[in-house]
Amino acid sequence: MVEPGRAYKLSFWVRTENLKSGGGPQIQIVNGNDDKIITNSAVFAAGTNDWQQFTLDFTAPDNCNGVTIRTVRAYCGDDCPITGTLWYDDFEV
Repeated sequence: MVEPGRAYKLSFWVRTENLKSGGGPQIQIVNGNDDKIITNSAVFAAGTNDWQQFTLDFTAPDNCNGVTIRTVRAYCGDDCPITGTLWYDDFEV
């Protein structure tokens, strides 16, 4: 649950192994009431990478009392496979 108009910070850690994709994965925060995008993280680096911390600052919109945090991919066309492994840890709001 979030309060409309209030500022928040999402923090989480990401690790990748042999990640390959034309459109890399990223975290997206959306309004739980209307599914509109609030913000996106940077695209996670391809290849094999040790744990890296990401933070996202966002403000809950006026019509928002909850958010969805999801993994999406940056657009890379219709035929764009993704391979590798992605780990998340320690999400905090």
